[in-house]
Amino acid sequence: MRKKLSVYLRNQKWFTDISYLNYGKGQKAYISAIIDRYDLSIVAYKVSKRNDLKLVMDTLRLALQNNDVYNIVIHSDRGFQYTFKHYKKYLDTNKVKISMSKAGSCLDNQPIEAF
Repeated sequence: MRKKLSVYLRNQKWFTDISYLNYGKGQKAYISAIIDRYDLSIVAYKVSKRNDLKLVMDTLRLALQNNDVYNIVIHSDRGFQYTFKHYKKYLDTNKVKISMSKAGSCLDNQPIEAF
């Protein structure tokens, strides 16, 4: 059986999202992750007790520091963290293109939603 080749290259398109984790006695933490569409590998992740812009920015910084990227696209849903001007400015500064799901269309972000 032949292995299907990906139509994507490594570090060409990333997907990102935040999910929550329940632990202990009703406590909650948040995980921000970025995966590579090429092979669905985890590029970077951070865990925090707060669901905020800092969590997203820390994850993004880690991903960009640890990967040699050029002309990459990062896709997210329309969560409040991904619509901040600071987020957009940081991506522009690092020459990362933004892609966002259409409102109410979670299937656009399916690779990270499955994570």
